[in-house]
Amino acid sequence: MRRRFVLVALAVGALVTLAWAVPLAAVAYHSTRTQVLFQAERDADALAQYAQTTTDPAELRKALAAVPAERQSRLGLTLPNGTTIGGGRHASEEDFLRARVNHGAITVSTPKGTSYLTAADGVVIEGYVPSATLTHEMRTAWGLPALLGLVLLVIACFVASWMARGAVRASEELAFAARRLGAGDTHVRVVPGGPPEIATAGAAFNEMAERLRILLANERELLADLSHRLRTPLTALRLNAEALPPGLERDRVLDAARQTEHELSSIIEEAREPLHDVEPARCDIAAVAADRTKYWAVLAADQHRAWRGKGLTGQVPVAVGRADAASALDTVLGNVFQHTPPGTAYQVSVLAGEDRVRLVVDDAGPGIGTPDEAMLRGVSGGESTGLGLDIARRVAESTGGALTVGPSPLGGTRITLAFRR
Repeated sequence: MRRRFVLVALAVGALVTLAWAVPLAAVAYHSTRTQVLFQAERDADALAQYAQTTTDPAELRKALAAVPAERQSRLGLTLPNGTTIGGGRHASEEDFLRARVNHGAITVSTPKGTSYLTAADGVVIEGYVPSATLTHEMRTAWGLPALLGLVLLVIACFVASWMARGAVRASEELAFAARRLGAGDTHVRVVPGGPPEIATAGAAFNEMAERLRILLANERELLADLSHRLRTPLTALRLNAEALPPGLERDRVLDAARQTEHELSSIIEEAREPLHDVEPARCDIAAVAADRTKYWAVLAADQHRAWRGKGLTGQVPVAVGRADAASALDTVLGNVFQHTPPGTAYQVSVLAGEDRVRLVVDDAGPGIGTPDEAMLRGVSGGESTGLGLDIARRVAESTGGALTVGPSPLGGTRITLAFRR
């Protein structure tokens, strides 16, 4: 913004400078040229008056010597017999003859300057002004206006920069606050200042930030309340499971209830924590996939589902937290169990690339007729909420990756979660 202020001031200053500098330069050119030529004419006329009293070469040389040294070389006297005294001849022979015959003064242009010719008793006096002398005098005359114009432009730029300081500072503070708000600091505010437009924008930013803080706080509190309400049916489920006869079925239900209770507690704690910046989390996606497939294997055995894992060994780090990665994979596997009939096989694969890691879940179910609709938040072809794949997609995109849905080599659906390494 400051640069634009300076550029505008520079443009306006340049136009104003041109408006007075060009006419002033023209006047200076005409005045300087007239002054230089007038000096040459005056010197030549003075010698012509002296030549009317004597044509003796010695006396004429003395008269020429009385002229200041810097102008002597530009004066020349041509006697009737053709003898030249002084700076030589620059005008043509025709011009000399015309001046001698007419006994008058003429001004003529020469290849390298301007000559003023006047005659007295057959003696022709030439006052010569070289073009180089005129050019030098012009540069001297134009130097002051040019310097003055340059000084005015510098002053205009300095004043514009100083005047823009308030607007620039207010804009920078507003931009800094916007970046902090985008990073999660909902308590950031600005002091409205600068030009009225920027001050209005600052006040609007403060209102928006306060409204956003309230909305986020209400949303997180609502999430915590909803999660807390789920504890009651989970507690009843756990108590009912504890009443079952000892055995594998009882242990499986209890483990599932305890894990769900633990996840709900984590959600409540996270929702009630104030928003703050955190360092990007990382995890071993192969280890997460191995752990979650082991968890789902119990239910797969109950439903007689064949499954296999591929690439679930070794360390494959990705730029996502372990909890988020596990939640995304649980969501996709939960869809397999919910939307395919019992006995449907599935496969979980971890495919590592140079900058991306793909977590692929294939099933042999009936497939998804409209993959694009399955990606829409809140849209479901079954009785679910339609939020599962959207949650998994946001986890993948938070790392710079993506979620894609397509046909599977097993005959059903392939869901691919791509994570940045």
